[in-house]
Amino acid sequence: MKIPQFAAALLGLFSATAATTRGVIDVANPARPADAVTLVGPQGHDLIPEETGKETKWVFADGVLTASPVWDSLVTKEAYRDFQLHVEFNVNKAENPKDAEADGNSGIYIQKRYELQIHNSFGILEKDYTAAFGGSIYKLKKPDRLVNKPHGEWQTYEIVFRSARFDGEKKTEDARITVYQNGKLIHDDFPIPRKTGAGAAEGPDPGPIKFQGHHNPVKFRNVWIRKLDLNAAAKPAAKAPAKPQGKGYVQVIPFEDIPPAPALPPAEALKSFRLHEDFEISLAAHEPAVQTPFAAAFDGDGRMWVVEQRGYMLNMNADGEDGPHGCISILTDTDGDGFFDGHKVFMDGLNQPRSIAFYKNGLLYAGHDALEFIEIKDDKAGARTMIDPEYAGKGNVEHRANGLLRALDNWIYNVKSDARYREVGGKWVKEKTDFRGQWGISQNNHGRLFYNENWFGMRADQLMPNLLQRNPNFPKPTGNSVNISYRDKLFPARVTPGVNRGGEGDLDENGHLKAA
Repeated sequence: MKIPQFAAALLGLFSATAATTRGVIDVANPARPADAVTLVGPQGHDLIPEETGKETKWVFADGVLTASPVWDSLVTKEAYRDFQLHVEFNVNKAENPKDAEADGNSGIYIQKRYELQIHNSFGILEKDYTAAFGGSIYKLKKPDRLVNKPHGEWQTYEIVFRSARFDGEKKTEDARITVYQNGKLIHDDFPIPRKTGAGAAEGPDPGPIKFQGHHNPVKFRNVWIRKLDLNAAAKPAAKAPAKPQGKGYVQVIPFEDIPPAPALPPAEALKSFRLHEDFEISLAAHEPAVQTPFAAAFDGDGRMWVVEQRGYMLNMNADGEDGPHGCISILTDTDGDGFFDGHKVFMDGLNQPRSIAFYKNGLLYAGHDALEFIEIKDDKAGARTMIDPEYAGKGNVEHRANGLLRALDNWIYNVKSDARYREVGGKWVKEKTDFRGQWGISQNNHGRLFYNENWFGMRADQLMPNLLQRNPNFPKPTGNSVNISYRDKLFPARVTPGVNRGGEGDLDENGHLKAA
């Protein structure tokens, strides 16, 4: 008999790419390259109306090109595939805009397909920031950090773009983009999964660059572009000589002897599993629908609610990790084939979300700091009730409370925590229990709790929590946190880079990880 097993979205976290948009821009030396071509310069511009024969209301004066006050865009005369683009822009402040998005709005449509948004977004709080504001890949991804300047001040975009790759009419690789805004990295080799809503259809042909006229007199100056060839794969980092590690690590294999462990696309990842004959594995979800899943729960309709901590380790320096990048999404298997093809967002703009659990007509939600109850109204977040503002405690993101398991005794238990919770008479009660675990918690039919502590195998509470503590003759809990693994040394099936590290001794001279 085959026993179907949930393989979940972790398979889809890996995507293989042939090349990268990283390493082209030198922020420390932003000089114009010799092979750059001017699009907007001191003497004029080399752009034409998007619609052939249509009169444009864009105005050029004193080295500055000002966007049309009506719906009227300009495009480059030439089509581009891979390129580096430098843009200086200055947003206006609109008078009585019809909505927040209409304030200082313009955009750069790459290949007329993908829009990098320009917008008067200075002062918008992170919790209110959406992918419709400045620096965003429009409606697809917010910037990794907010570095907008006030209206009236000149700003810069430094863009490196690699076109999507096709085999005939079939897309084999997503377009990729790296963007610096005002000298700060806001998109790091981001794979663009699809075109912007109003953009031209994706295809194998290059396309022009469109500068959007969107009813706002946004200004442009000093715009140049240079063609690139990003077909070649990135060069591997030079091997660093082996040397002892600090921080108490055990160097089992010299750094230079560790084989590469390339990320695998979902289909290849499935093939890499070796299963017992009584088990089977299938793909349930993958990028871009799910990114960095931390926890999941199923509702009564079989939908999968996924906690996505998209801000975790955006780069090796963890820049922007405390930004509102996380979300809770709802995945639906619309045709019953086991693959969750439907996707929508329940809550967005979350700071390092950790856990969820269904409770009554809503969700218990554990964020970076607090534990809340959130009402579910038509698959959107309704009223929020604070349960414990200090739920997650302090310290490293890896060492904060999580779990939210409702056990058979009607208490809600957590790991990396000594607290349990339940609602009594309409009020939430917090009670001290034994400290347990680090990431993830489950139970069996007898109410025994199971969890791990990173480097250990499986641990268990062999009795219901707090049971023996009622007896004063048992000062130390008996049968709690018992190691039930036959050994506590765990080994991966393949070399896995420790991307949650990146400290001294872990990186080579090029900033790449040296060991798993």
